Amino acid sequence: FKPNGASQNVTASNKSISNSATFSGGGSYSFTIKAIGAYVLTETNPVQIGSYKWAYANLNGSNRQMETNPWVSGKQNGSDNDYWRWNVLNVDTSSSYPASATTWSSSTDPCRSGLGTSWKVPPKTYFDNLVGYKLVSKRVYINGVTATTNTYGWVKSGTVVGCVFVDTSSGTCLFLPAAGNRYGSSYDHAGAGGYYWGATLDTSYTYNACDLFFVSSDCSVGSNNRDYGFSLRCAQ
Repeated sequence: FKPNGASQNVTASNKSISNSATFSGGGSYSFTIKAIGAYVLTETNPVQIGSYKWAYANLNGSNRQMETNPWVSGKQNGSDNDYWRWNVLNVDTSSSYPASATTWSSSTDPCRSGLGTSWKVPPKTYFDNLVGYKLVSKRVYINGVTATTNTYGWVKSGTVVGCVFVDTSSGTCLFLPAAGNRYGSSYDHAGAGGYYWGATLDTSYTYNACDLFFVSSDCSVGSNNRDYGFSLRCAQ
């Protein structure tokens, strides 16, 4: 059996079958059994979900590399350095919104700087696509924990708190931790909500840019004040 809904041909000689079956004498039979197990976090880079590819962990503010543990980030893991203001290259705790721009500049893109030129902070269209792949009411297996997502893709069990996205056509599974956010030097909602910056400015508001937001009762694309420090999940 393989995880993430994949199938594998088996024979009676190397697998046991619990259900009863009737066979004709002298016959030869082959079965394809679909595993109905938990979806397992895809810890390879990049992870294809829908139309786009994603890093399997958040971006660390200390070195612009991916987090060591993809199921925790920021204050969930005791770190102050994993919350980014919009359109800035380095983590800082100021509360003065950056200069206006139409999109996140490549020169100030921490994903591009840290992971290479094929990576970037995702534009709004990437988030719009991703939310359509949230895993609804299914079992997941992350960091040794087996749990069930709710109708918004939310899961909370031990240190695993966040939102799960799965592309069932490929069996790939992406997890975004609920690392909370920062405003200046104040931190909030760690372990209770996920806030992820997108590269697209929200022109409907003077100080806002798009973001991916999720809690236990919502998973959606919206916008927020660029002063806030949010998580980054790089994409290709």
